[in-house]
Amino acid sequence: MKVIKIIPSLGFGGIETVFEITARYYQGSKDDIIFLAMGGGGTAAKVITEAGFRVVIWNMPTKIPNWKLIPKLVKFIKQEQPDVVHTTGAEANFHGLIAARICRIPVRVGEEIGMPVHSRMARLAFRMVYGMSSAVIAVAGQVEDFLTETKEAPPHKVAMIYNPVDFRIFGVTKNAPEAGRFRMVSICRHTPAKNLDVMIKAAAALRRRAPELNVELWVVGDGPSRAGLEELAASLGLGDSVKFWGFQEERVQFLTQATLFVLPSYSEGHPISVLEAMMMETPCIVTRGGGVPEIIEEGKTGWMMDPLDLEGFTDKLEHIARLPDAQRREVGRLAGVNIRANFPPDLYMERIWSLYQRNHPNPQAV
Repeated sequence: MKVIKIIPSLGFGGIETVFEITARYYQGSKDDIIFLAMGGGGTAAKVITEAGFRVVIWNMPTKIPNWKLIPKLVKFIKQEQPDVVHTTGAEANFHGLIAARICRIPVRVGEEIGMPVHSRMARLAFRMVYGMSSAVIAVAGQVEDFLTETKEAPPHKVAMIYNPVDFRIFGVTKNAPEAGRFRMVSICRHTPAKNLDVMIKAAAALRRRAPELNVELWVVGDGPSRAGLEELAASLGLGDSVKFWGFQEERVQFLTQATLFVLPSYSEGHPISVLEAMMMETPCIVTRGGGVPEIIEEGKTGWMMDPLDLEGFTDKLEHIARLPDAQRREVGRLAGVNIRANFPPDLYMERIWSLYQRNHPNPQAV
């Protein structure tokens, strides 16, 4: 079975990480999968190439709609003649599913990674696009509900498949934070949707309220919001207590040293960074928006916060900081048990390829 997997870019981020995992854990021929980034390349492209797969980078604008992308995709797909075109992310779904339908590809799979706030026109556009698919993957139950309730995708086409976590990387080293510090670590792209400003404000408030807790904040990642976040931290007088590390290819060292992993986004589908932190038994506090309640049980395997409630977030951070170390470690341990049991890469790969086969008009031939 030949598959073309299409993504907006192959730099860094959650969906890029899933593509890396696919490359690491796929057991078939390296010629079976082509990874195509309509936009730019980067770290993920390098990892996948080093794994022996073909990676195609176009460096084209991906904003919807880019009418130049569709004929280019059509030409490429006709040339490669895949059995499956699998698109991930809004830009890839829009352009890729239209092109795959034009080419009459037997299996056309879109993948919705979140719960976007669409205008009426955008909702109608994606209803049309997902109508062209053979199946639409939802990365969490909440995403599945979103797709069916908004009628963007027909219920019979939606399949819920959770993202995996890479056991080979994040299943080896365990969390071991430095004593005497309450070090919060966040790893994500710096965009407004990640709501990192409320995390910085909460850290500043907690330092003022309880200086004896020795609160630190490490912010790992990059993106368009970074400069504004650095200015905010400086204006709040955080000084050396906050560190902006920029993009880091190796995330393990930061999760190892974290007392608490923090992701205060307005909403998340099935966040890879949280799965990685939990796999390493790092206690987490994450937005309650989206699919997070499906992976965190409040107070048992982590904590959830309201992304709009700064005071409530600060109160919960103080509560966690004042817990005995042994209690936080137990929360981390139970989180790791949950991840190991429910999100292994081999189960993810089995479900994806089973979906391809079920939707092929001649499944015995692939």
